[in-house]
Formats: sequence, C-alpha cells, structure tokens
Amino acid sequence: MTEFLRAGFDGRCTIRAFGFQEKACLTLLSRLHQAQKSAYLFRSLQAWLTLMLDLVATGVAVTLAALLVGLKSRTNVGWAGVALVNTIALSQELKLLIHWITTFEVAMGSIQRIREFITLTPSEDDGHPDGTPSPDWPQAGEVKFQNMTCCYK
Repeated sequence: MTEFLRAGFDGRCTIRAFGFQEKACLTLLSRLHQAQKSAYLFRSLQAWLTLMLDLVATGVAVTLAALLVGLKSRTNVGWAGVALVNTIALSQELKLLIHWITTFEVAMGSIQRIREFITLTPSEDDGHPDGTPSPDWPQAGEVKFQNMTCCYK
C-alpha cells in the first residue's frame, strides 16, 4: 500500500499528463479495500469475543444473584455483595486481558512481516562489500534513439 502511494506521489505528473487519474484512484481504492479487509475482520472477531465474555459474565452474575436470593437466610449480605462485585470485576479484567493479547498478536505479526521482508528482499550490498560490480556486469553500454519524435500536449 505504501509502495503504491509513494510511486503515485513520485509519478503524479505522469499520471496527470496521460490522464490516468481515474484509473490510479480506482487502483488505490481497490488496494485500500483489500488492506482493510483483515483489519475489519480482526475488529469484528474482537467485538464478538468481547460480547461472548460479557454474556458469560452476565450469566455467572445472574446465577450468583439467584443463588444468593435463594440462600438469603444462610448467607451474609456483605459477602454476597463482594461476590457480585468480584464477578463483574473479573469480567472487566478478562476483557482487558483479551485486548492486550490481541494487541500483542498484531504487534508480533508486524514484526514477523518486517523480518520476512528483510530476509526475502535482496539487498544492493549483497556479495560486494567494496561496492564493485560483479564480473558479469556489462563494462559499457549505450542507448540509441532512431526515428523518434516527442511532443507535449
């Protein structure tokens, strides 16, 4: 995505000169949509997991409240309140833990992509530490233009 933006920024004069603005915009929107699919899916799954944790915590709290109401003659009201508050606090802590785990997972995925890029992308410095070209590099070269015309509109 950033490579396309950089290339588009560097070649903006050429894009305008040949009238490729609409095609470049459509390509950019297509790549942006593709890049955002995974982020949307990730956020959706995180929201679903949070909802499920809330529902489980609600079920536990309702069950605890029903037990406390049923056993009101044998339980202390203060301890019953502490139990309900701790149930709700546990739910909040679990949601926070899930948020931290998913944030850590995203960060590790970014580091993995960077390491993969570093290992798979060839470097200009490979093989020749002194900067000399390889022996199969051409010693001379030329470009010939024949019967060429140029114009600017």
